[in-house]
Amino acid sequence: IQRDGEMADAKQQLIDRLLTRIQGVIQAREAKDIMMHAPTERLEEVVALLPGAERPTILPLAGDKQRVAMHMVSSETLFWE
Repeated sequence: IQRDGEMADAKQQLIDRLLTRIQGVIQAREAKDIMMHAPTERLEEVVALLPGAERPTILPLAGDKQRVAMHMVSSETLFWE
């Protein structure tokens, strides 16, 4: 049998965990996954134009040395500005 104080702590931890998950869902709703091909020679220029929390993932394209595939996550409001 748990005491009231211990039960309150356990409930608070559960509430905190649920709030963290809810906040994550709210943030994810606005996040957009952006994928595109970009010319290798203009890569830094393209990266500078794209809003996002961190640098994009850049992957080589099979059979195409002049372009790469770029993947990044951005908030929808930043992307359309």
